[in-house]
Amino acid sequence: MKKVVFLLVLILIVALSSISFAKIGDKTGDIYSTDIRAYINGIEVKSYSINGKTCVAVEEVTKAFAYNNDLRTLFIGSFDPQYIIRYSANTSNVKIGKVVGHTYETDIVVYMYDKKIPSYAIDGMTCVCIEDLGDVYNYSAIGGKCTWDPDARTISLEMLYDTQINDILEANKFDLDIKDGIATLKRDYVASVLSVEYSNPEETNVIIPISIYYNNENILIGYILKTPMNVLAYVDDVLSIVDIDTEILYFDRNALQAVAKGTYAALPASTRRDIIDDHIDKLMAEIVERFDTDAYTFLYLKQPTPHGTNNVLLYITADGTVRYVSSELNLAYSSTLNITKVNIDRELGIVTFTANAKYHFAFNLSTGELIQL
Repeated sequence: MKKVVFLLVLILIVALSSISFAKIGDKTGDIYSTDIRAYINGIEVKSYSINGKTCVAVEEVTKAFAYNNDLRTLFIGSFDPQYIIRYSANTSNVKIGKVVGHTYETDIVVYMYDKKIPSYAIDGMTCVCIEDLGDVYNYSAIGGKCTWDPDARTISLEMLYDTQINDILEANKFDLDIKDGIATLKRDYVASVLSVEYSNPEETNVIIPISIYYNNENILIGYILKTPMNVLAYVDDVLSIVDIDTEILYFDRNALQAVAKGTYAALPASTRRDIIDDHIDKLMAEIVERFDTDAYTFLYLKQPTPHGTNNVLLYITADGTVRYVSSELNLAYSSTLNITKVNIDRELGIVTFTANAKYHFAFNLSTGELIQL
């Protein structure tokens, strides 16, 4: 029996010795040529095709990043357009699927806010995939939303970032008070102030739509992203990564400007129909249910994706404002979103639905308020 045990141990040692572990700098995969063009916040950026996804090198697309070699950590700070590095791709003669480079084993860790982002090393740079930063037609936990246009062969990433609006407030002599996502403009002749309050100030990992009531309409003017953020700090004289709470205030400057100046107006019905049709066409979606009134249109859509079907809830007000209600949920629950049990109560003007099988929501079609039940 002892000989048998010894033989088994010997076989195990030989098997383990034959396993090769990847070392830093070892080749791990290939980069392929692609005709897909990538955009971040409306600006075209240089991209690569890695493992079937569209990836960007952080160092090539934004100036707002920080790297610490001692901790082997890269922090993505912002995709504010003022920091994005513009690139113009020429894909007219690209031979799709050709190997144009390689990825390499790396020990560098990438974070955006407090979320660890999968990464690749290429030629001394660090790549992340657009699909890992934003969810498809829904905001991810770090405030990213992806849109794929199969006809134009483009992938677009919309990332929430701090939008400066002091000039709008000062020009129109307004204070802007925001309480739990409800905004109020107040005239002020001394100083223009933006103040933000929450009933639960400790709450993080949430995306809160900012709405303002104007001319009997609830108008979406932006979003608040509340999230922990990883930063470098000395703890007991040791450089460490620590969490601090932060908030990103993203505003639709055009909508806020129009409200402040009193020029926000409903669009003609024909223009509103064109906006609706355009969004349906871009999504390549099928209408499951539709509810139209003079004040709004609500659409429950099914959109085909490479991995199945995506349910989309679309809300368009009379002024042409488009809201993807399905993108405004608190996505801290999961990195994916599955909407089911959609019910439109046309008499009460309330839509109820379930997200990820256990979270229940109600959307008030008259006020535009979205609440968790």
